[in-house]
Amino acid sequence: YPGAILFNAGILGLASITAQKVLRTLYRPLVAQNPHHRLMIVLWLVLYAFVGIQTAWVLRPFLGDPAMPVQFFREDAWGNAYEHVAQIIWGLLRR
Repeated sequence: YPGAILFNAGILGLASITAQKVLRTLYRPLVAQNPHHRLMIVLWLVLYAFVGIQTAWVLRPFLGDPAMPVQFFREDAWGNAYEHVAQIIWGLLRR
């Protein structure tokens, strides 16, 4: 299960990077006119990643854990995604 969570995080990260490349291609004419548009691309990526990770954490029951009962929101659903992912990575590295 921890490996599945990290796999999904990696795939979502890859999708975000791909979307960023498409966005940069489409923004190229705007950046050529005004370099401040480059800052907007960076801010969009940071905000998208931050909100996306926490949203995925809240809706994580869609990534099933066979050991847990089926329910839409778990009791600990409103926790911090970043803290939990760091604990998973640390646990996998200590093996």
